[in-house]
Amino acid sequence: MSAFKPDRADYNAIVAFIIDYMQDTHDLPMGQFEAESFLDSLAEKVMPAIYNQALEDAQRALRDISERLEMELDAKRMM
Repeated sequence: MSAFKPDRADYNAIVAFIIDYMQDTHDLPMGQFEAESFLDSLAEKVMPAIYNQALEDAQRALRDISERLEMELDAKRMM
């Protein structure tokens, strides 16, 4: 799995959200550097689980589609 690398605009928006959230919710001022460090650390810990879940969801969806197609083809098969 590759590292967490959103485009710069998305990354900056997430960092801004963290700064605002920490100030508004916890009355904790946080600078740009601290928010970026927090985001990078959080992504490193959380992204593998999110990535693996996304793969499992995609596999399940593909299995479901395959099963439906197989049922439709079986129904159209000439006896």
